[in-house]
Amino acid sequence: MRMVHLNIALFVLFLLAPVATLLSFGAVEGYGRFQTEFPPLGKTLLVKKGRFDQFGDAVLERSFVRQLAVQLRNWVGYRVVGFVDNDRLVSGNDGWLFYRPEFNNGKCLNEQKTARRLRAVATLIDIGRAAGVDMVLSMSPDKSTIYPEQLNATMRGYWKCRVENSATLRRLIARELPGLIDHAEPLRLEKARRPDIQLYYATDTHWTQYGGAIALRQLLAALYPNAHIPAPRRSAATTTRKTDLARMLLLSIEEQGPQAEPLLAREIKLPDDGRPAIQTLIIHDSFYGAIRRQIQDAFPDPMTMLSFSEDNRLLAKGLSADRLIINAIERKFVTLEGDVLAWDADIPIAIVNRNMQRAQDCGAFDSTDAAIRGEEATSRDVAIRAVTAGYLPCLRLSVTAEERATLEITLPDPRTGAFEPGRALEYRIAPGARTIAFVLPAYAAGSNVRVSLDDDAAISAIEVGKIPANQPVAPDQP
Repeated sequence: MRMVHLNIALFVLFLLAPVATLLSFGAVEGYGRFQTEFPPLGKTLLVKKGRFDQFGDAVLERSFVRQLAVQLRNWVGYRVVGFVDNDRLVSGNDGWLFYRPEFNNGKCLNEQKTARRLRAVATLIDIGRAAGVDMVLSMSPDKSTIYPEQLNATMRGYWKCRVENSATLRRLIARELPGLIDHAEPLRLEKARRPDIQLYYATDTHWTQYGGAIALRQLLAALYPNAHIPAPRRSAATTTRKTDLARMLLLSIEEQGPQAEPLLAREIKLPDDGRPAIQTLIIHDSFYGAIRRQIQDAFPDPMTMLSFSEDNRLLAKGLSADRLIINAIERKFVTLEGDVLAWDADIPIAIVNRNMQRAQDCGAFDSTDAAIRGEEATSRDVAIRAVTAGYLPCLRLSVTAEERATLEITLPDPRTGAFEPGRALEYRIAPGARTIAFVLPAYAAGSNVRVSLDDDAAISAIEVGKIPANQPVAPDQP
């Protein structure tokens, strides 16, 4: 009998062990896997069929035991077998790791959808520039764009369209967003020139400090085309980094990365033309975050940096900078996930608000007879008259909405004048009656725009005016 009681006690302790670790260490994440839901407590206490097993699975999957098991499995896979593969990353050659979202789930790029999104971004930039903001967009390349030879051939199903997607994206960018700064260009050239210098970490998603120094010089050369910017020089020092892809495996791996000698603002020779300082705001992803200190040390003008996770500060303070630089990772242009440049996101809202604020100084309005009323008519083509040199066209609308509605102003293609999907400003109208105005890009003058809105809203008057160009008006600070 004593042995029976001992066996029962050991069994109970075995069952309670995961619960104890959960209480002691807290719950752990699912590591890319679905976690069993906890069953209702009442049904568990009544020992309803399967509920006790469900409870045990839910506890175990959230316990420190699960973390240790995952960590052990990953250690064996990476260190012993030499290969790992999960929902977030996959092994390449020679111990390299790649972030799987780079590969768009093995699917080839949807050209039509991507072109539409690029046109929307181009429109956002044009609306910002019309508001007097020098808008600049830069793209940090995915690691597999710079090191495609490190992709594992046996896993081609994951990345079978990767090289084609990169080429297609850049062809579309050349057509729809020709002003974009593509950091892949100098990095590929540097890799070909000095293949011995590593530009990306093997077990991290990001570039090395030296790779970032190459990208920084390209950015500065685009912003200050008449400046003399010293070429990067390899430093004897190295950077030690705990790599992020290794952390996803619950492994602690440190890599040594090459460094470039520091670039300081005083080393950049700008033309002595008495130009005023340009207040610059950089909104960035983790690639610019990795070289944040380099950017701060090298920038010739007053500059503030915000990560995408901080972009809501724009709504509180408004966009007052003379120049706005937005940096995004390449895969964002492929998957379009977490689109921070969609019209209802914080950055575009701040840009449109800046545009509308500048439009308050528009004048010389002429009325049109293109009002939009009733469900039978939700859009009109509006002729934008030509304006004299040194001016931009303005569009003013008297709007009434019963509930929140979406207004679209489709701009013409700058080259052909045609309307294309995606080339439209989108603005959410609050309920009530109001007059709103926008400054339009110069290429809209002498052409048509298409004004569209939801059925439960109406436009009673449309007016076309003008405003002097290149006269940025910074909004008042709260």
